[in-house]
Amino acid sequence: MGRESDILSAESDGQIVMNYSAVMVGISGLLTALAAPACAGQGRFIQHGMDAYARGDFQGAEAEFSSLEPDISDMNPKGYVRYEIYRGLNLIELGNMEQGCAHLRRGNEALHRGESRWIPDNVQATLVTRLATCGIAP
Repeated sequence: MGRESDILSAESDGQIVMNYSAVMVGISGLLTALAAPACAGQGRFIQHGMDAYARGDFQGAEAEFSSLEPDISDMNPKGYVRYEIYRGLNLIELGNMEQGCAHLRRGNEALHRGESRWIPDNVQATLVTRLATCGIAP
């Protein structure tokens, strides 16, 4: 009886260890999934604004960009550059030169600290023109 109960105990301990491991993996995955949407969500909304701007839907782009204002401090450098530049260009298209130029100034400064490939060439050409309009050196 002693040996049989030792085997059952060992099997139970193994089962407990396996169940515990499965639970920990599940909790880890859940925490990762809960943390990811904040970062992924910003990128998704920045991209939605960029796409709306590219289509000429300036009101739609502004709706996307304005929804991101509370999250600016949480943006990664690439997202921040894109947000500031596209929002600035978009605001100028909407006739809000003062705010648009302010966004372009911040975006251009951040772009100089980052990588030019973050902004497509055709948009960089527009950026240079708009910066000149705002009196900002590229």
